[in-house]
Amino acid sequence: MNEKALLCLLLLGGTPVFGDRVDERQEKQEDRIEAGKASGNLNSKESHRLDRGQAHIESLETKAKSDGNVYGREKFRLEKAQDRQNRRIHRLKNNKR
Repeated sequence: MNEKALLCLLLLGGTPVFGDRVDERQEKQEDRIEAGKASGNLNSKESHRLDRGQAHIESLETKAKSDGNVYGREKFRLEKAQDRQNRRIHRLKNNKR
């Protein structure tokens, strides 16, 4: 990591690290949804619902990052939304339909 990037990271108080973590988790959840579609564990209605949930989380993230900082309440709300989506993915992929 170059010195300017490290300085920016320190000055912003870790916001980029949290943003990276959110992006990473979003990517993993999207991969799980795609795997469920490919394996047939998710039907079109279920996958559409999960895709809408992912879009909602992305909009929350965009709003939280709009001012350049992700504050405590915003971080909490994003993590809760991702936790809910994680449970939803698991439940829908493993239902006995």
